[in-house]
Amino acid sequence: MYVTLTGARNNAGDFLIRHSAHSLLNQVRPDRQVHNLNSWEPVNDAELATINAAKALILCGGPAVRQRMVSPYDLLPPTLSRIRVPIVTMGLGWNHKDGRWSAVTGTIPTPDTRYLLARIRADGLRNSVRDIEAAVFLGCAGVDRVTVTGCPVLFFDEVPAGQPVAARDASRVVVSAGVLGRREGTGFEQQFHRVVEFACQTFGLENVLVAFHHAPSAKDYTAAYGPRAAVADRQLLAWVMDRGIAWCDISGASERMIELYTNCSLHIGYRVHAHLLCTNLRKPSILLAEDSRGFGAGRLLGGWVIPAIEPLAAATPVAEDEQVASPGLEYMLREAVDSFLANDLSLFRAPWDRVSVLKTRMTDFLKALP
Repeated sequence: MYVTLTGARNNAGDFLIRHSAHSLLNQVRPDRQVHNLNSWEPVNDAELATINAAKALILCGGPAVRQRMVSPYDLLPPTLSRIRVPIVTMGLGWNHKDGRWSAVTGTIPTPDTRYLLARIRADGLRNSVRDIEAAVFLGCAGVDRVTVTGCPVLFFDEVPAGQPVAARDASRVVVSAGVLGRREGTGFEQQFHRVVEFACQTFGLENVLVAFHHAPSAKDYTAAYGPRAAVADRQLLAWVMDRGIAWCDISGASERMIELYTNCSLHIGYRVHAHLLCTNLRKPSILLAEDSRGFGAGRLLGGWVIPAIEPLAAATPVAEDEQVASPGLEYMLREAVDSFLANDLSLFRAPWDRVSVLKTRMTDFLKALP
């Protein structure tokens, strides 16, 4: 048996990570049952007994590789001392609001995170990460047995056969709402509006749908993340509804997300796991990168990944109120969409071609687990 720690609370992408990871484990390691625990919940005595009955504890999303991994992982030194099985990562990606490379090497793990990473290194298994940035951060922290495999979302095997062909009369274009666009009255909110308007003008309002991966209602959002987490996409949803644009809330599960993107002709938007899912499905996707996760996907996979934020000077410490929406996004987005409409899928195919290489690396990693 393996025990996975995953972070599926409300974000559809987190549910898709768990679904994909378990699908992969069942496919490659049918000799092991898989038991899941929620990463944000305390590890009690019963869960500790379950972990210690397993062959390994697999950290698989929620949180990602970042400065503070403990918490939400309840893996403080007293808990780690009671875990007798090896701990390993599976497809964890680098997560930082600063997309610059300097943030990777300049970020120092918190003491509790450093202790967890030291334990992972001491256990001696090879670890899997989503992107190059995560591998470098772990290496700088002393975890040197790391393989860049990509995210499990790239590989789960519920993909229809054949590859799509772009068409001028695309029946559905999905625009995924991101995180920075929630900042009311900012350039990021205006950027989101312009992206949606451009999609409606190009493909027809009746063919565009806006997808919310987090619950757009404050009630559902706070139910998942607690009373302090009052962030929701309310003003974005109100703007979409005022203009008669179709929308859907796919939060809280993976099934609606898989169905939505399986049946779309093109994805444009900010959600990294929508982009990774479309890559798996061999669907054209244009990712608008608003933090390190998007930039990391672009560096690893190639394809249409367009910066949604302006780069800062290398020595500038980043703060939320200093981030600026990129005015160049619209020009690159127009070029990408023109390529789609002209059936020029050369750059769209680049990530699709990379998946087979990464799947071999992920499979080798899983086969090597105890």
